[in-house]
Amino acid sequence: MTEAEGSPVATRADEAAAWWLKLQAGEGHLTAEEGDAFDAWLAADPANDAALQRCATAWNSLEELAGTPRMVALRADALEHMRRANQRRWAKPFRLGGSAYAAAAALVLAIGGGGAWYLGMSDADRLATGMGERRTLALADGSHLSMDAQTQVAVTLSRDQRRLQIDAGRAKFDVAAEPNRPFTVEAGGHIVVATGTSFSTERVDGKLHVIVYEGKVVVLNGSMPDPQTLLALRNHPAPGVVALLPGQEFVVQDGASRGVVRGDVPGSANWENGMLEFIEEPLSDAVAQLNRYSTKAMVVTDARAAAIKVDGVFEAGQTDAFVEAMARVYPVRTRRRADGTIEISSRD
Repeated sequence: MTEAEGSPVATRADEAAAWWLKLQAGEGHLTAEEGDAFDAWLAADPANDAALQRCATAWNSLEELAGTPRMVALRADALEHMRRANQRRWAKPFRLGGSAYAAAAALVLAIGGGGAWYLGMSDADRLATGMGERRTLALADGSHLSMDAQTQVAVTLSRDQRRLQIDAGRAKFDVAAEPNRPFTVEAGGHIVVATGTSFSTERVDGKLHVIVYEGKVVVLNGSMPDPQTLLALRNHPAPGVVALLPGQEFVVQDGASRGVVRGDVPGSANWENGMLEFIEEPLSDAVAQLNRYSTKAMVVTDARAAAIKVDGVFEAGQTDAFVEAMARVYPVRTRRRADGTIEISSRD
């Protein structure tokens, strides 16, 4: 691709983004001249095709953020700029006009082409799911985020750190390995530090749960250290830092400095498929999880009932089936209030 005289020098990512935008705007069709220029660009360097494939992957990943207003606007604006450019037949050599160049550059930033913005995430951006809603999102660094119902996650991706915060609910993180850029999740006064790994965090009934499925994480409490300290702690945990391996769960009361490490409950990730599996789960925690999926809210009215250990597999959103099972199997009674809330209390 040849730059117009006096225009900025495009990087490979810029060129790939511009070609991808043009293909999208034209629904895959190019004129003969455009086709020749495109073929010449691909033939000039094998890395050009790889860059174009990265654009395709990232563009498709944006579908997962279709509900994010900034992504919708950016995607629409980029295509509109290119459609306007297509109204004029291109002349050789290929030239990218100012407005189209700006649109392509914006897309490059949006798909993580090296800018500090990274998929539209900034300190002010938050992701959230509603009642009964689950979402899986692709982050610009290649990591994936699965969010349970009624979950709130803030995401900030910068050049030297990937920093997330979960304020409510539950999320699973499949972290892309970047040895020199730590991935952290802040929750309940604690910081979870990971590299290439898979783990989940959950805020439920005043407690923080961290479960590791693959790789390794470390958990510390207090303020966020600088990136270099995080890298050192990941490899050489200091006193007071908890290291977790696959199959382990860390549980701590929100704000407490110490927690407990125990074996992970089998099936703990089944919520991604709409099933909730409980093994020796406190009734209060089980109720809090089920309440994320239904307007039929449940409330446990006393500490004795809240402490009952619950076992079973339940479909998310099936509140009535859960209440019926509790009343049949455990020493509790249930009552429906006038507003529809279901009370669960211990039997006298």
